[in-house]
Amino acid sequence: MSTKAQMQMTEIVVVIFIVIGLFVLGVIFYSVNLQSSISKSQLEERDLRSNVILNRVLNLPELQCTRQNIVDSNCLDNSKVKAFKNTLETNNEILKYYSGVFGRSRISLRVIYPNEGEEIEIFVFDESESKIVKEVPVLIKYSEGNEIALLRVEVFE
Repeated sequence: MSTKAQMQMTEIVVVIFIVIGLFVLGVIFYSVNLQSSISKSQLEERDLRSNVILNRVLNLPELQCTRQNIVDSNCLDNSKVKAFKNTLETNNEILKYYSGVFGRSRISLRVIYPNEGEEIEIFVFDESESKIVKEVPVLIKYSEGNEIALLRVEVFE
């Protein structure tokens, strides 16, 4: 073999290694971008799910305030909340149903005005570390007056 042929063979081998290297780098870059995109879409999906659950809680007839069959927005009736919580604690079939409605989540209320109060846990199902938290102020109606509370929805992964 001549030296010219050896040079051409070496050049071809180097070009093949460079092409393979560029291909591998491209695959790595694509997979990192794809993984980032997937985790971003999962986060957006959980965020959307938490908004849906928050909306479900605020629009549950079992918890809403009504006056002459007119629904008050962003208002929860304290007696209905307590009855709902009691029912969930005592009736497993109803708990199963609402587990389907709320999914893996924790729903609670914490009074913030006029006096800070304890947190009332309305619903808990399958807690985990990874979660998205949404809070919205709501009016809590009592027979003797009103309070403002934070409705907290934690949606677990």
